[in-house]
Amino acid sequence: MSMSRPEFALIPTLMFCDYFLTVAGAVLKERGYDQVFEGEAYELNPVWQIDIAQKQWFNPRHTLLTLSITLLLFVIVESDQLSAPFLEGFLGCLCILFGIIIGKHLSNLLIFVWIARQVQRGTGSIAIGEELNLWTSALQYITVLVPMGLIVIFAFHPFALGGLLAVLLILGLHLVWIWRFNRTKLHELPPDRPEESA
Repeated sequence: MSMSRPEFALIPTLMFCDYFLTVAGAVLKERGYDQVFEGEAYELNPVWQIDIAQKQWFNPRHTLLTLSITLLLFVIVESDQLSAPFLEGFLGCLCILFGIIIGKHLSNLLIFVWIARQVQRGTGSIAIGEELNLWTSALQYITVLVPMGLIVIFAFHPFALGGLLAVLLILGLHLVWIWRFNRTKLHELPPDRPEESA
């Protein structure tokens, strides 16, 4: 493994940080935030919701996925089959994607710590539905989309272009989760009673 390719260590480190910070957030959320804001699953990605809800610090599936992606990255880079601009764009996409996600995790952790220090018994609570949680998370990425777009315009570079693609991908992924949530809720609705439809 070449020492001139820091991404071989950086990408798996970012992936593991993402997962561990998610579990840490789920733990801290229960220490005060949940007393003020009633919500559903902390993890928005349906693939990991059960594992995070169980506060599973070691996750064999996530570990296997991380190692597989790292191996795939190693093979892609060392095969020398991709052009340098495409490779830089691909790495920009991965690095910016996980950078954004980890930034949101750190923001959540700080918010949870602050609320845990401020919360008092009997303050009441606010219910936040899963759909609102998904929309809020999706729309927060606009704060990253705008500056990334400006960076691409004024400093056009494959790495920056990959970063812009990462923001669009995570926005798109949220829209898929919202669509799936609405589709699931639609199928859970009871059929109309004849007297109600009359």
